[in-house]
Amino acid sequence: MDDQDLTSILFSVQVTKSEKNREYWATRPWISSDLVNVVRSLDVFVLPWEEFREGHGPVVWCNLDLDLLNQTLTSLHGRGQSIYSAAYIMPPPAFGKERKHSNHLALLSRMMVDRLPDRLRQAPDLKTVYEHILAYPGLGPFLAFQYAIDLNYSELLDFDESAFVVAGPGALDGISKCFIETNGRSAEWLIRWVTERQSIEFAKRGLSFNGLFGRPLQPIDCQNLFCEVSKYTRVVHPELQGNAKRQRIKQAYKKNQRPLAPLAFPPRWKLDCDSLELPVTDPMPPYQPSLL
Repeated sequence: MDDQDLTSILFSVQVTKSEKNREYWATRPWISSDLVNVVRSLDVFVLPWEEFREGHGPVVWCNLDLDLLNQTLTSLHGRGQSIYSAAYIMPPPAFGKERKHSNHLALLSRMMVDRLPDRLRQAPDLKTVYEHILAYPGLGPFLAFQYAIDLNYSELLDFDESAFVVAGPGALDGISKCFIETNGRSAEWLIRWVTERQSIEFAKRGLSFNGLFGRPLQPIDCQNLFCEVSKYTRVVHPELQGNAKRQRIKQAYKKNQRPLAPLAFPPRWKLDCDSLELPVTDPMPPYQPSLL
């Protein structure tokens, strides 16, 4: 492995330390409600869920009024409020509705009519879950994989996430920056290879990395790290073009002044994080390219 690969490994250490001090690890509801699992895992809308619940009641399928939800989203859109996450490009599924969000609500309705939660529960493995989700319009391979992973973090599913991975566009670019020659290996093979060798490579470089409260990096984590390498090398290694040849970082970190919520992880991970004390008011340290 060369210096570019070292950048990837060093960044994995830094990003884990940073993420433990960010709202990214804030509490998420590990509950079994089918609709909540489907809607919240499909991180499509930037909707203030707490405010919506206060005004319209719990977000559960048995009593949710999709027309009312559509009116709420239409009203927010009309006032100029963003209702979509900027994390992914979300093409509207073709359900014949005027608004993009209306088409996505129609997609969610189709999923529930098709009894998708039951079909996912009956799936034999994570790959089958992915294939079921991918079959729906408007969802490409990477989004379908991300949604499969998110659902697997809930109580709806209980599969081994290390058994299946799909490389997204960012990971493909990051991999092209870290490896000069892959000898025809697929991106997914390389992600698994890095996952399997993490302890060896950390030890070779004298790096102390205990993972997430003892949980080592999983393939989805390494996939995400290659995506982060793709973005941050645009600043610290601008000479590396990668296969995407992108130079601009789309979004900059914006500090959230709210206190950090208690940490919450899937119960089946059995992580011991109760003793960890996180700062709730200290600002994040400034971004320092030298950390990479």
